[in-house]
Amino acid sequence: MKLNLDIIQEYLPENYHTRRYGPPISSFGCPRPLLYESGQPFQENTLYIAPADVLPQTLPPKSCAFIAVGTHLPQSWLLGGADLLVINGSHNIITVFNAVHALYNSFDQWNEQIRDELEKDLDFDIRRILRLGSGMLKRNITVTDHTLQNIFRAQFRKASAERAEVIISDTPLPLDMENGERIKEVCNLERIITVPYLSSIKGYSWRYYCFNLYIMGSFMGCIAIGEESTPFRQGDYSLMDHYFRHFQNAFLKYLRSCAQEDSAGLGTLKKLLEHRPAAPEELKLFSLQPGEVWCCFRLREQRSEVSLPKEYAYAAINAMAPGTIYAVIHSGEIMGLLRLPGENRQKTLELFEQALRHAGYYGGLSNTFSDLGRLHDYLYQASYALEQGKDPKCLLHFFSSYVLSYMLSSCAGDLPAESLMSEGLKALREHDRLKGSEYLRTLDLYLQNEMSVTRTSQALFIHRSSLLKRLDKIQRLLNQDLSDPDTRLYFRICLALLRESRPPAGTAS
Repeated sequence: MKLNLDIIQEYLPENYHTRRYGPPISSFGCPRPLLYESGQPFQENTLYIAPADVLPQTLPPKSCAFIAVGTHLPQSWLLGGADLLVINGSHNIITVFNAVHALYNSFDQWNEQIRDELEKDLDFDIRRILRLGSGMLKRNITVTDHTLQNIFRAQFRKASAERAEVIISDTPLPLDMENGERIKEVCNLERIITVPYLSSIKGYSWRYYCFNLYIMGSFMGCIAIGEESTPFRQGDYSLMDHYFRHFQNAFLKYLRSCAQEDSAGLGTLKKLLEHRPAAPEELKLFSLQPGEVWCCFRLREQRSEVSLPKEYAYAAINAMAPGTIYAVIHSGEIMGLLRLPGENRQKTLELFEQALRHAGYYGGLSNTFSDLGRLHDYLYQASYALEQGKDPKCLLHFFSSYVLSYMLSSCAGDLPAESLMSEGLKALREHDRLKGSEYLRTLDLYLQNEMSVTRTSQALFIHRSSLLKRLDKIQRLLNQDLSDPDTRLYFRICLALLRESRPPAGTAS
């Protein structure tokens, strides 16, 4: 593993008194060092360790770095911008050489341990990746998911001068309301950042260095490293950047492993869709936390987009949010369950919408529920919303937007709206046809405005007295008492049925 002088300076033993010259280096550019001898030609991209008094007056190439032991350095090196770490005192050059190589050994071992963990399949555990990171960086690490909910926290604790430990927790940390809202507000602004960054969120006096986790181009979470124990040093940033790159792969592997674990849940969901009984232990996979609810969905390929085949699409959608999205292919269509949290449900819906956009699908969504015994009722709602959704630009169609339409179609049954109308309503419609009046529209607005003359006259852009005269004529034609709430409800349903049955503007009737 390549290191830079900032890292080497910060990880050398404390009895090494060092000074750093030259610009801070954020990348890993230095391989293991070589001993420099007087008169030796410089090699590009090389780290040298040398006694200070043997350095030539000529500056080395910009790609070279030097660790000089001693105090008598050429002024041209100190003033010329050379990448230089000076170790003062009477340290033996071989002792320094061995100490630096010990650092490389330590970081090589750390890097190999992370790589070995990433290569595991069946027994891969992201907690071990977190433990390795927190232990080497000596800092606390927090991981949040796409809803900004804490899912992992690694706490670094120094038990003694010689011994430290890392405690991993997957229990969500409660936030007080004020801080919770502030953190969510900042995170919502920072989640678009695709490179490591210092967050605007601060603890009591410390900062967080963060990296947003993007999978398939979508925000899936964030890893944050805190400076609670000691302020960040220059070398920390390049080390944390290196760790972030590994953790991105680890998080993707974690999501995939969660998706594999959820395969049992998908099997149970198929049973429920096929009206087959599921065992109690299978249903435990669908237990809800306080505040959580379910929502059914049913998907269809977008009309104007290139859509993934169903066999690929449902797997890709599941992988976007394991444990949140459960999609299966049933009766030739993609359908399933969406787990909505107690708070920030909109974020989960946005993630689901992103998943559909990537796959080239749109969907109908049911009302929320918690009783899986009513699964088919809510799946019917999702199917109805899917059929009613006409806007091609909209990817999510909610049953709540079409519930009145469904209720109207259900209450009418097989009878046309015409056969449900009273003589009075027919008389109003006939008057409108013969006289060109707006009696039906006036009655509709009058009932929608809860019989408010003021609001109805404003909606019709007529004077209050003109409206009162018109309402008097309408009342005589209806020959029914509008003060009766059941009568008003009946008229509103009939008028809504007329609107539902009316052909859209520009179409032939």
